[in-house]
Amino acid sequence: MSVTAVVVGVVYWGQPPGRRPAPVTAAGAPTGEARGQGRGSAPLPGPSPEAGASAAPAAAGAKGRTHDVAGARSAALACVRALADLVVMEESDAVATQRAMASAGAAESLVADLRSRLAVLRRTWPAGSLTYRVAPLATRVVAESTDTVTVDVWYVGVVAGERLPTYEEWVTETYRLVWEGYDWRVAAHLSAPGPRPDPGTQAPATAPEVEARLAGFEAVP
Repeated sequence: MSVTAVVVGVVYWGQPPGRRPAPVTAAGAPTGEARGQGRGSAPLPGPSPEAGASAAPAAAGAKGRTHDVAGARSAALACVRALADLVVMEESDAVATQRAMASAGAAESLVADLRSRLAVLRRTWPAGSLTYRVAPLATRVVAESTDTVTVDVWYVGVVAGERLPTYEEWVTETYRLVWEGYDWRVAAHLSAPGPRPDPGTQAPATAPEVEARLAGFEAVP
């Protein structure tokens, strides 16, 4: 069972490990081929995060994020970290979260997609019966313009739930962000499994052992 949860439009829920569906794009989402991310074509033009940052910080938006690539990166990381909350939310809260993150043009299609995927998930796991621990590891930022930026986030997520062995998923989330309403908002989204490193020689822990050894731990913001 794969529980790769995506706040802004793509969810792989309900599939056993090794049988994940092909990546799905939200309405208007650029595919990897169209964006040129490691598939033989050139990346979108624009500065790297380091080159794109100006000497003076850009004006902060409504949530304190700056109108530059650093602010876009911060917004994408916030989307990924929100995945841990999505699987424990009631549908109304999950929908409100997604709508708040979406651009005006993409909101309705992303909300509709989320509702249908939540319905599939909740048939087996009601709200609160799964937990998803998320740790972003690396980002890649490509700017099309000052108002449109694409951010890839590579992260590892740990899934735990009732009647479910605890396991990890390695995922790359791609967000196409637009500056709208004084913040970076999601105009399109793509989720793809991996890359997954070799698990090495460490023996996996059982689900009860994971929970016992993590008792008292708090999520890192």
